[in-house]
Amino acid sequence: MQSIQNLDQFFELKRPKAFSNRVVLVCGLMAAIEAMDVYVLGVIISPMAKHFDVSLAYFAIVFTFQAVGQIIGTYVIAPLADSHGRRPVILFCTVAFGILTLTSALSPTLPIFIAQRAIAFIFIGGAIPNIFAIASEYAAGQARHRNSLIIGSFHGIGAGMAALAGGFLLSYGWQAPLIACGILTLLSAVLAYIYVPESLRFLAASADRSDALKSVVRRIDPSLNQVRLDLAPPPATAPKMRVAELFTPELRRATLLLWVIGAITLSLLSSIAQWLPTFIHTYGMVDLKQAAYMTSLNGPAGVLWPLALIWLMRRLGISRGMTLNYTLAAIAFSCFALLPLYANIGWVLAIGLGAFLGGATSGFYALCNMVYPTRVRATGTSFAVGTGRVFSLFVPVLGGIAVSSNISVTVVASAIVVPLLIAAAAAYLIGRNADAAPDEMPTGQR
Repeated sequence: MQSIQNLDQFFELKRPKAFSNRVVLVCGLMAAIEAMDVYVLGVIISPMAKHFDVSLAYFAIVFTFQAVGQIIGTYVIAPLADSHGRRPVILFCTVAFGILTLTSALSPTLPIFIAQRAIAFIFIGGAIPNIFAIASEYAAGQARHRNSLIIGSFHGIGAGMAALAGGFLLSYGWQAPLIACGILTLLSAVLAYIYVPESLRFLAASADRSDALKSVVRRIDPSLNQVRLDLAPPPATAPKMRVAELFTPELRRATLLLWVIGAITLSLLSSIAQWLPTFIHTYGMVDLKQAAYMTSLNGPAGVLWPLALIWLMRRLGISRGMTLNYTLAAIAFSCFALLPLYANIGWVLAIGLGAFLGGATSGFYALCNMVYPTRVRATGTSFAVGTGRVFSLFVPVLGGIAVSSNISVTVVASAIVVPLLIAAAAAYLIGRNADAAPDEMPTGQR
């Protein structure tokens, strides 16, 4: 009788590998649809402002409440997956987000719309880290990091599709894009319910879920009824304070480094995405329409570069691959200092935004998946992401200060490049510990 002693061995079998690819595809579709849902608001704010008879500036409140909601969901809901499972958290959050997106299209007043979007973003904050987690946990070895980057590419595709789909549906009213996104989100939840079972690594790390583990294994490959599962038993009791476990001697250093990387990555991505067209227009003396056209290059760059990063990580390891990614980002944005002399530098900055900062976001989830064992993966990832979300509330304000105060282009370039180099160093330091250790525990518990 064949014996399976760890989940890496299991995922290398033919049928489990095909099943894992299907899980990643469904998770990718969920990430793409939820990204469309997030970014579609940028397409419809002008007709919404006319409908509610308010100025466009009023929508800054909407974006702020959405961001706060996402922070709450990241800190409060996402970590529940470490105790209750990835699947129920993902399904619940996706259904709730889809329903609230649909109902927001029927909002009679703007304050009600703001409240609905804020609550909706609590659920998306709970879903996204676990979509990345479950996709990575249905793979072996380096394929786990590859899956995180693939989900990141799907997320980039969805963000890019928001403008296209939203623009097409606007002819039917500002409500139409929201209704379409809400329906697609609910359909993605149905697909996940049918095709995405609970994470095997989560079940293997749980003392009381051995029967569920065997059930999912045999659903994946019915022929394994004749196979003995020799997974080593997990600890009899799970830690009660999962947040405290992030600061044990084993994880404390990596946790702090991941918080630094998260704060830099997500705040810079948010800030530069908001201000890059204005920066190119102001410092490069480029027509605003042309600046927007330049910035649009970040979309395809953000889809393609994570795929190249997969190749790099296979050869360099995830931490060295991320170190290289942040270094390339620093080089790209150091060109910002040349913008007053060469306006076409705007194209380079757009590639830096989409490829290297977009790739950094996907790679950041891969770093979290590498560092944290299954028992605290959702908690560790969500707190690292939450740190970045908090900084993203405040750092974009600095972009407005830079433009309004005519701050030197060299100072702005330094304010971007120095944090990116710090992130590169932090990724390298994480690798000095993590790359030397096995990526998976032999028991398959991580």
